[in-house]
Amino acid sequence: MTTAPTQNPAPQTPKTPAPQSTAVSQQMAKKAATRTSVVGAITNLSLVAIKGFGGMVTGSQALIADAIHSAGDLVTDLIAFVAVQLGRNDADDSHPYGHGKFETFGTLVLSVVLAGVGIGVFWNLIQQLISGETHQLGPMALVAAGASVVLNEALFRYTLIEGKKVNSKTIIANAWHHRADGLSSIAVFAGIGLNMFGFTYGDHVAAAIVGAILLKIAYSLGREAFDELVEAAVPEGQQHLIKEAIDKTEGVLDCHMMRARFLGGDILIDAHIDVDPLISVSEGHRIAELVEYNITKVCPEAVDVTIHVDPLEHSHEPPKAAKQPSRPALEQLIYEVVSRTAPKAKIMGVTFHFIDDVRRADIVFSGITHGELLMAKPNIVKALTTEETNSEGDKEKPPFTAVSLSLLV
Repeated sequence: MTTAPTQNPAPQTPKTPAPQSTAVSQQMAKKAATRTSVVGAITNLSLVAIKGFGGMVTGSQALIADAIHSAGDLVTDLIAFVAVQLGRNDADDSHPYGHGKFETFGTLVLSVVLAGVGIGVFWNLIQQLISGETHQLGPMALVAAGASVVLNEALFRYTLIEGKKVNSKTIIANAWHHRADGLSSIAVFAGIGLNMFGFTYGDHVAAAIVGAILLKIAYSLGREAFDELVEAAVPEGQQHLIKEAIDKTEGVLDCHMMRARFLGGDILIDAHIDVDPLISVSEGHRIAELVEYNITKVCPEAVDVTIHVDPLEHSHEPPKAAKQPSRPALEQLIYEVVSRTAPKAKIMGVTFHFIDDVRRADIVFSGITHGELLMAKPNIVKALTTEETNSEGDKEKPPFTAVSLSLLV
């Protein structure tokens, strides 16, 4: 007696975050960029005035260099603002993956500006050393440098908090730029202090430190932005977390070709997973959805996850679709064979499994008894799995390498 298989209710697939949450985060990033740019501009204007005036009055080359540095900060604040405004726009027909690389490009431009300012500081310092100008500085220079340290540190902490809230690399990069400003101001403060105690070249040493810090920050930011623009992979540690989340998903038998890259502050991921070759398309799709959900749990920055589902025994060689008979042709062949060997049988469904050179057909019947199906089975299987000779006398591969017959009750 043949019985119909019972099916357990399928567990609910967890829902991935709604698209609206992404739109909200984009708006938050734009607002954060506006706030930090305005606060940064006001602070840097004040620093340019304080350090520029102090440098000109006292003749401190380090203060003048630091004032130029702060003037460059005004430009970088503007770059950060524009880059985030463009980079956090929603995806459209022209930019289907979003505008994240505008933000990356903005970070790269910011690094170039910083490098230019750093080179300018060294150039000015070399000119001063060639001319042999050295003189002792007064307390006004020390006060100006001290004020710069306090303001830059406050600006760094505020900007970093805002950048982390919205996961904006450009805002975070600008925050570390403010920290570099604070460190350079500490160097200026120390250099001026040494100058006041008789080490007249202390001011020049401080100016050199300012230039070196600028070049170091420019290199770090530029390298990271360049890696993103040339599609470099995310760090290995993050790749391991993503791969682990995929491997732990129920139904995934193996994972290969996993790739992850940055797009601004977001991450794009694609991977191939192996599943049981005999499951249905809908179950394979459900497993892929579970994989996407598990990835977003360990990698919240993932905004686009593409999962390709492969049958486990698949060799991953180039597709052979052109060599495979079409589904209508195979179905027509099956109907012709069944009409000859079991005329009373009704075909209720046919499932094909293509795994490299293996072609299997699962055929479900109704309208006949179990005994009639058993009697017809040898003829059906033989007709569908036997090699045939074509008109030229060459043997052709059989339509199927395996056939499974079942009865619907």
